[in-house]
Amino acid sequence: MDSVIIGTGIAGLCAAYELGKQGCQVLVLEKQEEFGGNGKEALTGINLIGSSSQDARGITDSITQFKKDIYYAGSNQNDPTLVELLATKSKEFVTNLLKELDITLTDLVNCGGHSVTRTHKPANWPTGDSQSVGRLLVNQLVARLRALPNVKLLSSSRAIRLIVDEITLPIPSPSSVGTKDKQVTGVVYLNSQSEEIQVATKTVIMCSGGYMACRSGSSLLAEFTADLCSLGTATGKHADGEGIKMTRAAGGELVHMTNVQFDAFGIINQSDPSNLSKDILPSLIRSAGAIVVNADGKRIFNELDLSKKMASALLH
Repeated sequence: MDSVIIGTGIAGLCAAYELGKQGCQVLVLEKQEEFGGNGKEALTGINLIGSSSQDARGITDSITQFKKDIYYAGSNQNDPTLVELLATKSKEFVTNLLKELDITLTDLVNCGGHSVTRTHKPANWPTGDSQSVGRLLVNQLVARLRALPNVKLLSSSRAIRLIVDEITLPIPSPSSVGTKDKQVTGVVYLNSQSEEIQVATKTVIMCSGGYMACRSGSSLLAEFTADLCSLGTATGKHADGEGIKMTRAAGGELVHMTNVQFDAFGIINQSDPSNLSKDILPSLIRSAGAIVVNADGKRIFNELDLSKKMASALLH
């Protein structure tokens, strides 16, 4: 196997699609019955700069401004290499991907954290029989992957362990003779019949998502952000941090684990208000002009500001 991809959110599906098109032998593991993870819940749109939709509306945007907004949203803790990649390469990649998947995003909305209107969404969404951008991407990617003979998609298949072997590194100089390192060479997973399967692979791509859904004493939530355990989450039950724990056990380094995105607009189920599993009010509603007021009817923040700023205002 050339690659095993763990998780089928949009990141995992895109990785599988790109490798599959190149002829790589790919195994994709999803522990849920349905593919898509939190990706299928992406409701608003995709941010692009310099698109034909922006040009048609006379919107001036730039890579420089996009970078500025990204750094602002990330409190300048962003990885500069990833910011550069996102700002300079995303238009080309996303435009080509949407074309291949026959997805058209012609409508534009102004979303929080963006100084320019650059969020692209499907026409007429969320009215009629239109689908959200997340559902469109997941459905089309899964369909394309199923048509590739070199890609195997498995649902109800839970990765449980990464296999790590010691290898001898290439010798760049005489002083490094015999230098050893560890490399992931396989994955162990439980199939839909709960049988343990081991597969050898050249690479593993971990796209298993976050960790907010697990609140046990040994959870990553308790380890890194224990003060958030009492707050609700919009992530599905599958986002339990298993993939992150597997990566760390195999020697992987974890970064930015305390950086958790807040959203001020969780919907409370009136019949079960204490349930910590929430749905998120789509930002399209705020983009359309909805405002938030307190018990006195006073507006308390700019609804198109960063989520963390609005959440902070509500918490404090």
